[in-house]
Amino acid sequence: MLSPGEQQSLRQIAKLRALGLPSMSWEDLLHEALYRALAGARLWPLSVSLVAFLAQTMRSIASEVRARTANEPIEQAAIGADDEGPSAVETVAGEQTLETELAARQAIRQVEALFSADPQALHVIHGLAEGLTPTETQARAGMNPVQYASAQKRIQRTLARKFGRTSDE
Repeated sequence: MLSPGEQQSLRQIAKLRALGLPSMSWEDLLHEALYRALAGARLWPLSVSLVAFLAQTMRSIASEVRARTANEPIEQAAIGADDEGPSAVETVAGEQTLETELAARQAIRQVEALFSADPQALHVIHGLAEGLTPTETQARAGMNPVQYASAQKRIQRTLARKFGRTSDE
């Protein structure tokens, strides 16, 4: 029941949230969010748009995965580590973190550049990134619900134009 623009937005949000997740692709992240919603593990407040709810669910899942896996490389490295410097596992883990951070920063700059001339769209994007509800974002940005919905549509159209849909998504 999601529009093509909403589907595209969810794919883009999943791709951003899945950056650097060691054990989960963006598709897995999106499917897990949908599964939790359908299974009732996450309750959808009807005052929140479905896209915002699923975006927040993906954010939560990604945080869970990161927290669960954050200490694993360090613990594995500590088992065989000596005092001669960082182990290979610690080095690789540090490189993945740096690569992930750089990729995330680049993606953020790219999205912000796309909407640099649209402050309302930027407010909506930043609100989603911070996990704010539409009402909180509207209050912070001084927008009404119609302006917020219009900004969402502009975001969806711009992302769909910029990133397009491919047959393997």
